Amino acid sequence: MQLMDFGEQASKTKANQNMVIVIPSLEPDNELISYIGQLVDCGFTSIVVINDGSDDTYNAIFAGVGEYKECTVLVHKENRGKGAALKTGFAYIREHIPNCSGIITVDSDGQHAIEDVCHIAEALLQHPKTLVLGSRDFSLPHIPPKSKVGNSISSVLFLFLFGKWFGDTQTGLRGFDVSLLGKMQSIKGERFEYEMEVLAVCATEKIPIKTITICTIYEGNNEGTHYRPIQDSIRIAKVLLGSIGRYSLSSGISTIADIGIAWFLLDYLTPRIPTDHLLRIGISVVVARFISMGINYTLNRNYVFGMEAKKDKSSIKYIFG
Repeated sequence: MQLMDFGEQASKTKANQNMVIVIPSLEPDNELISYIGQLVDCGFTSIVVINDGSDDTYNAIFAGVGEYKECTVLVHKENRGKGAALKTGFAYIREHIPNCSGIITVDSDGQHAIEDVCHIAEALLQHPKTLVLGSRDFSLPHIPPKSKVGNSISSVLFLFLFGKWFGDTQTGLRGFDVSLLGKMQSIKGERFEYEMEVLAVCATEKIPIKTITICTIYEGNNEGTHYRPIQDSIRIAKVLLGSIGRYSLSSGISTIADIGIAWFLLDYLTPRIPTDHLLRIGISVVVARFISMGINYTLNRNYVFGMEAKKDKSSIKYIFG
């Protein structure tokens, strides 16, 4: 039994060694130093911390974090937002640690248990090319009202728009394998709305999203968070509501194109195929549908979600998926 436990622990440690932890941080407390130490003790050998514009009074904390040889500290001279900080970490990984197997994002305010970070690493190995979310339980009595209400609204809006329910749309504990790194860099959003954009893009491009239950930790009534209830909720709502508006416009244009092209072809083919009505109608409908699908795909890809062209055969997935 002891040998099996040792083997399991060695396997987990090896898995963690191939993961990179990314921690965006603004004005952290001293607990961040011990948290990094615990990650190192669990076998994580590559940790990237982004100082997102903290003032000089926090230099000692980041210096303490940087004393760990496993940890790299990157600095934004001014606060640029959580999304921008994550992308800075992703760019560093792409340049300096391209052979890692996965990336795990972790908040710096003490909300994510070390055990749950390890669970995300294990899930990434079992579910490649998948976005793994650490999902908190918002039904618990100790959840701050602003967190419970804000997350419930975004979850309902996401369900309405994408037909998928996620109980925790705003979780900062996430993981994905290195094959998705470039995509995560290209997704728009500089602050807290970035994480919602990630869910929207993954849902649209049919990238699998898996949730695992994690501990729900709110220390000091979540006073350490830099989430701004009004401003950041508006940003997140704009992401979802903006997608609804863009989707409606995209669908409307595609429908008009579908009908217009079909009528044009019917008129064009009538003198050329005067007797075979079914053939004439069939050609008109099929050609119009394929053209309108191409228009809808192009609008969704470049306008609705603002994604750059990629060599990933996503058009084939769109048509047949």
